[in-house]
Amino acid sequence: MRFFLDNMISPKFATALRAVDKDVVALRDLYAAHTP
Repeated sequence: MRFFLDNMISPKFATALRAVDKDVVALRDLYAAHTP
């Protein structure tokens, strides 16, 4: 299962979940700031 975290969740949380082998994608990892 893949988890997708929006900008309301800290990107540090996504990094921590990746460290325990979870499939996590943070919105900030995919798109630059202020992307429409």
